[in-house]
Amino acid sequence: MGRALEDFFLGRVSSYRLLDVEQCLAEFCPDRTAPTTIALLGCGPASELEALWQYFHQPIGIGLAVDACDWSSHVKPPTTFKQLDPRSDKEEVFALLRDETTFPADARVLVVVSCAVAAHYGGLLQDYAGELPPHAELLVLEPLGGLGTVSPAVPGECGRVCPWEGYVDWQGFVYRGGPRRRACFFSRQEIPGREAVAGS
Repeated sequence: MGRALEDFFLGRVSSYRLLDVEQCLAEFCPDRTAPTTIALLGCGPASELEALWQYFHQPIGIGLAVDACDWSSHVKPPTTFKQLDPRSDKEEVFALLRDETTFPADARVLVVVSCAVAAHYGGLLQDYAGELPPHAELLVLEPLGGLGTVSPAVPGECGRVCPWEGYVDWQGFVYRGGPRRRACFFSRQEIPGREAVAGS
């Protein structure tokens, strides 16, 4: 089915799916009042989804959670769940992200990539960044495991890497941060006080 054993295992380790997402949101999305709709690739249990929604003061519409594992019984409104593999079903995911009923053009769309997806589908993010609607931004959480689990990787300062910096043809700004400086944020506009990755 195109899935490795660790994909199924990691899908059930809830505390790792959205590793340090709250710290990353505080760093990359400091304006909690901006109307935001959320899409999550690699969702895990609903408790994590609720934490995502609660971060923003004005979430609108319905959120979307996508995972290769079936978490439908855990996902509650305002989030809908689709059992899709972010890699093999990416065209279907792209179509969902372009649906203006779910993701209206007058609100920011934040596409959050869980650390499990970031660890196993590194090269896939180039496709996603190129297909996002014009009001969408991408937050790629820090991948699980050592640096060798991410491919392709671009060496960074002190051996740290941001796996997609200088790799994605993104019309905007790419930032690196997070607790270990291995999370990436693909923003449509420059964030005051944030240093963009070279080449973005």
